[in-house]
Amino acid sequence: MFKILLIASFLFSSSSFSIGKFNKLKKACLKAGGHYFKKEKECRCLQERMVFTKIDPKKETCQNLKRYTHLIEKQKLKCTMPSEWYCVNQRINGANIYVNRFQEFNRTMKTLLKNTKMPKIPVDRPLTQEEKAQLQDYETNRNNILEKYYYSEEKFLVLKKTFATAKADLVSYLLSHGLKNEASIVNSVSLKFGIERKTSQTFDFFSEFADYRGHKNVYIRGNIVLYDQFEVMYYTFLHELSHSIDPCTFDQFDSNFTNNSFQKVLTCLEQNNTVASKKTDFECFEKKYNEMLSAGKAPHFGLKTAMLDKEKGSYCYRKNYYQSLWNKNDKQCSLYQLDEVFSDWLATQVIFYRLRKNTKEEMDIFLKPIANIYCDSNNSLADLKSNIARGEMIAENHPIDFHRLNAILLNHPLYRKANHCSMLEINSQVLIGRILELSEITEINRFSRYSQYCEF
Repeated sequence: MFKILLIASFLFSSSSFSIGKFNKLKKACLKAGGHYFKKEKECRCLQERMVFTKIDPKKETCQNLKRYTHLIEKQKLKCTMPSEWYCVNQRINGANIYVNRFQEFNRTMKTLLKNTKMPKIPVDRPLTQEEKAQLQDYETNRNNILEKYYYSEEKFLVLKKTFATAKADLVSYLLSHGLKNEASIVNSVSLKFGIERKTSQTFDFFSEFADYRGHKNVYIRGNIVLYDQFEVMYYTFLHELSHSIDPCTFDQFDSNFTNNSFQKVLTCLEQNNTVASKKTDFECFEKKYNEMLSAGKAPHFGLKTAMLDKEKGSYCYRKNYYQSLWNKNDKQCSLYQLDEVFSDWLATQVIFYRLRKNTKEEMDIFLKPIANIYCDSNNSLADLKSNIARGEMIAENHPIDFHRLNAILLNHPLYRKANHCSMLEINSQVLIGRILELSEITEINRFSRYSQYCEF
């Protein structure tokens, strides 16, 4: 009995010691500005967009958490790799706001949808009647919840007003370049609730902000309702409106862009010293298709679609239905990116057209929230290399966020001028495509800018 009491006493005291220890860690973590993860018993700092870095709150705080880029002189960083300067020095609390709302959304949806499960949707066969009924039941419940809790009339009015501003600015920019036909097309695009699409992809809070479809509508979906910043909504709508005149919408069978008003820009965006927009690797798709046939397997739906696009002569295949075909370390067949790259570029052009008479401070305030949605957590050169390498391996019809910031948004001539970056580097060596070769981050001093910018 005595032994049992001793053991019980020891266990209780050990448990108390353990609880006290972790309570102290939690308090220190909160004081350091971090997030305490109870299960892992770790203190982490939110870096960017739901990416956390572990810290010891007794030795450092989230405010003074240093990234590898502190080794580079600030002016050089602003001009050569501006994302790494912007995402640390110009950060706003938008990421925290977004994470909190995202977590709240997940909790709400999990609670309200506890009796309804999303059925698995096959990509290689039609849905059965039972699956259709399950899907319809799930969508009805989910859409009703989303409309009630997130798609308020007040929010929609704000989005409609922002959409109208973005459209007017894009039309004005196009007319300033004499592009009446393109301006007319953009002017005909309408804004719709995602709920009006009635498909399994109506809402996607995990990746999508909004999307454009060939029937001249931009559909509100996902993350955009979790943001309040005008700049984020404005940029998102500019990007989606630009899809109404992107190369794939304009003519998906002319890879030379012969009759496209943006021919010079589109050709430029594919060059290695600019964004290096990827093209569809049809040979890779065909090889995978034949491998499956030789193995006696029915080719995946995504591969069939790729082969059909190739047969039709379309250069715009950009669907990633086939992700499940690849092993973790496989290099996937590249997808067409120019429609997305062009939409980023045109949205950037309009933003700086709007900001052309603003001061540098006003420009920074406008760009902060937009840059914030693209920030990645690169705390070391190894992290950066890993992200770049992964971007090369994974098939994606958007460029990696690092390119979207450094080669487009924060590479515009007006940004460079406002930040006193040299404007005379037409023939200089650019950093894009060379990051994997770096052994020390200080080697970026050899480069004057990330990539060339494609002028209209």
